[in-house]
Amino acid sequence: MSITSKTKKIFIYTLLLLIFISTVFYTCYKNISEETPEKDAGEYLLMAYNLQKYKTLSLEPGDIENPEPTAYREPVFPAYLALCIFLNPTTREMGREELFTGGIRYLKFMQIPILIIISLIAFYAVYIFTKNLTISFITMFLIGISISLEGTIFKLLSENISALLIILNSLLLFKLLTQKKIILFILLGFTSGILVLDKAIFQYFIILLLIFLVVYYLKTKFVAKKVFITGFLLLLLINSSIIGSYMIRNYQQFNNSNLTGRGGIVLLIRAEKDNMTLKEYAASLLYWTPSEKINTLLMQKIFSESDYRRLIRSNNDSFYYKVTREELGAKNDTVTNTILPEYTSFEKDEELKNKAIKMILKNPFRHVIATVQFVWRGIFVEKGFLLILPGSTKIEILNNNLLNLFLFFSFFYMFIYSIRKRMWHLFAFMMPGIYLFSINSFITHNIPRYNIPIIPVLIISMILFFYCRYRSGKESVSIIKQ
Repeated sequence: MSITSKTKKIFIYTLLLLIFISTVFYTCYKNISEETPEKDAGEYLLMAYNLQKYKTLSLEPGDIENPEPTAYREPVFPAYLALCIFLNPTTREMGREELFTGGIRYLKFMQIPILIIISLIAFYAVYIFTKNLTISFITMFLIGISISLEGTIFKLLSENISALLIILNSLLLFKLLTQKKIILFILLGFTSGILVLDKAIFQYFIILLLIFLVVYYLKTKFVAKKVFITGFLLLLLINSSIIGSYMIRNYQQFNNSNLTGRGGIVLLIRAEKDNMTLKEYAASLLYWTPSEKINTLLMQKIFSESDYRRLIRSNNDSFYYKVTREELGAKNDTVTNTILPEYTSFEKDEELKNKAIKMILKNPFRHVIATVQFVWRGIFVEKGFLLILPGSTKIEILNNNLLNLFLFFSFFYMFIYSIRKRMWHLFAFMMPGIYLFSINSFITHNIPRYNIPIIPVLIISMILFFYCRYRSGKESVSIIKQ
């Protein structure tokens, strides 16, 4: 290739990258508002405010010198928000009420770089799988203009940080199996540990990860024995140190080493929903399909309101309301709309968790059967793709349910494909996403938002599916195997 040809390609790729970054920034910026954060976002922001000002993770709504500590929510996203607050001299000096009104736009804006980094990592991941720059750029653009990932920014929620950590873990797992360097064990230890402190549901993922690495090593001897043992121990040590330090903190503060105080609430909501009647079970398939036509059909022609009333979260007799208000008895602060500290104790959480476990074990078959409904509920995660052009012209692409069905079809197809073809590096890449969706489906009420962190992996899976199926057969497969 001549120097002129190389220069042209570098110029084109650089230009595409700059267009991508400016497009994502512009699209997100035009949609960012000063809207007061809702309940979950308000709790993250309150924890961040107390951490930045008082050096304590706390849901204490009053400005006091020694706020009551909390472990109600995981610490990574509040820590990131606290850092953003600290870096801006204006927000650093804001009081609580002022931050919840005047600082929101800035904090939302600070989430945009996370989305861009996720997109760039996805670009790299697709490129190392396919060696094809065109589809790598397509992947990057699709993730950057994902409505659901952008919506996480606008609502000031934690899912984009989770998505970043998941795709990092996926990429490091892939690189570990192909490059075999100790530094990759170390980095994987860091990222897997931090991921747990962002999503406690990943606490037991390390067990599956270590089992996989041991089995893969015994089968392939992919790295020298000394390197594997050293790397394996470093991965385990670093992961355990990160998670263990926070567990020690919780034990010292609350005499309980659990990572969060929310597991019992989530599990009890799921246990209550396991007790759906047959009509509620049937109605839930339609009710949880995000389509006005289907929901109208549900309400007017097939079921009566009583057949799905308890599925509606806002109703006083709903499954959700029963747990959060009757069982937990929670009340919110009037200013920040965050749960008050007295309702976030580990003792109450343990009580709810034990009750949920008893309910599930009383009829485990119902729990397993209900999982089908929650798999269905959880797949409607992506709302399409949104592009805003200069002049505020909005372009929406693929804003329909078929997109989600195809994303998850590709997701499971590529996972099964990796097993059938014994492409264990692809299997390793898919592991964190498969783990999250499976656990969400089996032990939570699996609202679509819970699965937003795997959207980058879903889009990558879709791109790889097309690449494997519609490129010239053997060529595409052989490239992915490298």
